[in-house]
Amino acid sequence: MFSFFHPLPSRCPFPPSHVFIRPSSRPSAGFVKSPLSETKLTGDTFELYCDVVGKPTPEIQWWYAEVNRADSFFQLWDGARRQRVSINTAYGVNGVSVLAITRVTIEDSGIYECRASNDPRRNDLRQNPSTTWIRAQATVTVLQSELKCPR
Repeated sequence: MFSFFHPLPSRCPFPPSHVFIRPSSRPSAGFVKSPLSETKLTGDTFELYCDVVGKPTPEIQWWYAEVNRADSFFQLWDGARRQRVSINTAYGVNGVSVLAITRVTIEDSGIYECRASNDPRRNDLRQNPSTTWIRAQATVTVLQSELKCPR
């Protein structure tokens, strides 16, 4: 979150049209890049990208919900779905994470959510998760690939 302040002192070297932004004392996080929705064929691989910024650098998590059950998300982890899920995350000035799923099946269709938070209370089970995590979603649709018959 940011707080804005204006007007500027009369001896200020900047014209009055400038607005200065001062970070608030509350931790905040924001998306630099959000995951994009995709359509894939069975057997393909898909990758979703998430890039977040904040001070301190936010933690990133990946979650999944079936298309018709968008109210029931389940957390994904590296190695899930019989080793077809790969999550690679790096933390520096930004937090950057790539979720990849190989050999996709129809059951991989759904809503994938990148969640990020740098709130120190983010994993406190007594906190409302919607106030401590920011979220960006992408829908992945998997279609049955054509089967080729031998000649």
